[in-house]
Amino acid sequence: MRRFLCSSVALATLRSGCLTPKSVEPTRFYTVSPAPLSEGEALHSGTLGIRPLLAARPYKLEIAYRAETNRLAYFPKSEWAELPGTMVSRTLSDGMARARLFSDTGDATMMARPDYMFTGELRRFEAECSGDSPAFVVEASLSIRAALSGEALWQDVVEVRVPIGPRDALGAPNDTLTEIAQAASEAVSQLTEAVVGDIRERLK
Repeated sequence: MRRFLCSSVALATLRSGCLTPKSVEPTRFYTVSPAPLSEGEALHSGTLGIRPLLAARPYKLEIAYRAETNRLAYFPKSEWAELPGTMVSRTLSDGMARARLFSDTGDATMMARPDYMFTGELRRFEAECSGDSPAFVVEASLSIRAALSGEALWQDVVEVRVPIGPRDALGAPNDTLTEIAQAASEAVSQLTEAVVGDIRERLK
């Protein structure tokens, strides 16, 4: 059954190391490559400063998966090329800048006095394999607030699930992790598109 996809990949990776004790298996690094959003027209005359997302404690360089409802594990010898919080923050920042929702959008530390601040927390960034349909899940709690008053202009908790490409549960771990990275890229793209679209509707 496909619910054993991630755990089988992790087990296969461990076994490969046990069969060749004299060789050191190098760590594999995977990237997220979300599609860029199209450019838009400015809807708000104010400026928006973006702060990097905080990431929940489990989501670091190790690639996380959930094989059971409440058990989080990590693929051995496999890591993201950058921290998940960094990758998602960059994509959201680039997406909002290209969409031109505000008159100016940029890194909050590089702006003198932005009118609004974009902040948030990355709550989930993992492959979910606890059911029959493995998917990559990205969830973030996000908000835009006035820099001086703290009044909320927009806020939401956004979750995106993208199916992981179908394959046999005993497939090669390298191929499966590539599919997970591809699903993660699509999930981050969809998250950015949903956030930008929702903010655009709020500003109209």
